[in-house]
Amino acid sequence: MSQRLRFVFVFAFIALSLGTTASVSLAQSVPYKSQGTGGYFPATGDYSGTGVGTHLGNLTFSGNVAIAPTANPLIFDWWLTVPQETVAANGDTLLFSGAGQVELFPLDATTFVAIWQGDFVVEGGTGRFAGAQPADEPLQVVAINDPFTLLDPEWFFSWTVTGQIVLH
Repeated sequence: MSQRLRFVFVFAFIALSLGTTASVSLAQSVPYKSQGTGGYFPATGDYSGTGVGTHLGNLTFSGNVAIAPTANPLIFDWWLTVPQETVAANGDTLLFSGAGQVELFPLDATTFVAIWQGDFVVEGGTGRFAGAQPADEPLQVVAINDPFTLLDPEWFFSWTVTGQIVLH
């Protein structure tokens, strides 16, 4: 094989290797934090709200959550029945699955606050989030309800989601 042909093969191999490495390195784990307020309808499990987040700007979100009792009457397991849709200011969406526990704290005989804690996992999205993926660790979600009674049709809450997500 001629010296020139070997050079062409070596150059092609290096170029192909660098191209593969470059496409893999385009995905990067980046910090993610969002926060806001919302409302939860216990009769249906539907919830929605607004907030602001990194990579999103102003946002809206909606989803549905199911709950199941545990051995402790004040603690329930929860999980999202469909991916939560979080819509950025420009209309791009980020989708999350999630699960955790909610604990009720009695303030008196009929009034409670609740703290929802759990994990969110990125399930993809649209627009600039079309290639979004979960990072090595799930996102941490915490939502705290304002005081409510079990008969209130809507429970209001504030929330935060923090961690890392992978963007392409």
